[in-house]
Amino acid sequence: MSLNPPFDSKDFFAVVGSCNGLVCLFGGDSVFSKYRFFLWNPSIRKYLLLPLHQSISWRHSWENYVIGFGFDSKTHDYKVLSMRGTFVDNGNHFSAELYSLNANSWKNISNVAPKFDGWISHKSYSCSVNDAFHWLAYKMKSITETECVIMVFDLRDEVLREMKLPQCLANSSNLNLNLKVYVCGESSIAVIHQEDEKNSSIWVMKEYGVVESWVKLGTVGKRWRGKSRVLGFRCNGDALLHFNRGPGVIASQNIESKRVKNFISTVRYSDSSVYSYMESLALLDKGADVSANGTSTPK
Repeated sequence: MSLNPPFDSKDFFAVVGSCNGLVCLFGGDSVFSKYRFFLWNPSIRKYLLLPLHQSISWRHSWENYVIGFGFDSKTHDYKVLSMRGTFVDNGNHFSAELYSLNANSWKNISNVAPKFDGWISHKSYSCSVNDAFHWLAYKMKSITETECVIMVFDLRDEVLREMKLPQCLANSSNLNLNLKVYVCGESSIAVIHQEDEKNSSIWVMKEYGVVESWVKLGTVGKRWRGKSRVLGFRCNGDALLHFNRGPGVIASQNIESKRVKNFISTVRYSDSSVYSYMESLALLDKGADVSANGTSTPK
């Protein structure tokens, strides 16, 4: 499949997520911090440039944010979340906006932004499952204690709630651990703990929303010299990893047997990400066309 998103070749862009045949892209001019969101259907070569909203700046290290893309089954609507936190003298202030494809507009939802004294895992792209966004955040329990939790934004009711992690991952002593949250299967989530440069442990919430159902499935990696990191999961439950071997290799590893199957050589180790995709006709009546050479034609 030819990938021709409607960005200038000099622009930065990244994939926010993929849902029901649509891919959400976030990017633009990194020099002037002018970022936009796009919804793009590669199957029918159409895209939609989302209206302007309060731009997220990546130029200030004290700002932390989360962005996400998912589907609201209650209203049959695709939604994009843009939330930013800024450290100031009297604490961490959050602002949030939510885009609706049905309305083709953003609305301010800062009233549901987190009120706790803490911060979002820096530059966090959320994972979307069960009509909700999920990302990692850190709470200040006291001057000396910090707790890591999963923040959940429900797309149907537009409310924010917390989800507890296994205690061994939530403790303040694990503050500097490299943790990421991923979709696991069709209706649950997994947290990946990057233990070191080669090994990652996988924790899965067997019953979505039930804290007591967290289970450590095992550890993956340790295949070759160099670094490795988990990118996600296959439909059969195998973990997808990027091994830093030469230009990099994406491979599938069975969590129990540790058996590895190579897929493709790929780009630099830090540049790879994996998303599920299915063909659809979404945006057929709304998007602008992208020609074979990558140029766009308004509909």
